[in-house]
Amino acid sequence: MRQQNTSTGGSPLIAGALMLAVGFGLGLTGPSEPFLYSASITFFVWLMRVGGCVMLIAAGLYITRLGFAPVVDVVASVLIGIMMAIVGLIWLLNSDFDGLILLVLGVLFAQSGWASRLTCRPFQPSSEPNRPCQCGPEPTVAPPPSPSQSQPEGDETLSDGFLADLGRADESNRD
Repeated sequence: MRQQNTSTGGSPLIAGALMLAVGFGLGLTGPSEPFLYSASITFFVWLMRVGGCVMLIAAGLYITRLGFAPVVDVVASVLIGIMMAIVGLIWLLNSDFDGLILLVLGVLFAQSGWASRLTCRPFQPSSEPNRPCQCGPEPTVAPPPSPSQSQPEGDETLSDGFLADLGRADESNRD
């Protein structure tokens, strides 16, 4: 189960690394006019830097299996996504079509965070002694096979195999 926990932390790890690369690596600067557009570029650079650090912290919380890691990830993802979308709108209003990409990525980022709140539960102790804590959707248990599928009818044997028994069960249900 440890692999499942660290793979859940992989998403914020990748997002954080990419955001830091954009925030520190691209060297974005805006024109002095209009002020709102220039301020939005500066805000975006700092959003990538701070947001990248927060996402790396969320990844670290997942890896260390702290119980509030999913909450940090959801809140950070949604807030960063909303802010990216707002910056994208400002850029589009100033005829910068890179804003369209930023708007789409912001919406996807926020939607991903919002959706993960439904599927990720806090880490819970496992009922098995040698199994680590779990994170992720509740495990589903397959329903037990019906008596017609698990036991042969009459004098029939299981020598034909499982699929043949299923076929015979379907034929008897049609009658």
